[in-house]
Amino acid sequence: MTPKGRICFSATLLCSAIRALRREREFLARRINSRLAPKEREELYMKRDVPLEGKQRKLQFVNKIWTDPYDSRHMQESTEIVAKLVGFCESGNISKEMFELNFAMPSDKRWNIVWDIISNLHL
Repeated sequence: MTPKGRICFSATLLCSAIRALRREREFLARRINSRLAPKEREELYMKRDVPLEGKQRKLQFVNKIWTDPYDSRHMQESTEIVAKLVGFCESGNISKEMFELNFAMPSDKRWNIVWDIISNLHL
């Protein structure tokens, strides 16, 4: 395979990942009103610096989920929010098996570049 072909494959893969991420974020944004109480929504918006009267605040909010892979508290809070929106924690207890994620720092620099590109997009 030529280096040029490899770049095209990577670009295609990146575009596919971006589309999937956009669909996931839109799905989560649609569930905010039905899964979160109004007071809880306001608290989360304020915590993530989303204007309460701003346009598309649901999308602004979900775009700020899982944006910092190096902050374990941010990742834990994001996991809890997504679990609540998806419906994994109806009783308030999140099943650890659902989110058994490995938060070890990646050793491959390419992963960091792709993460930065995708996580900094405001779709």
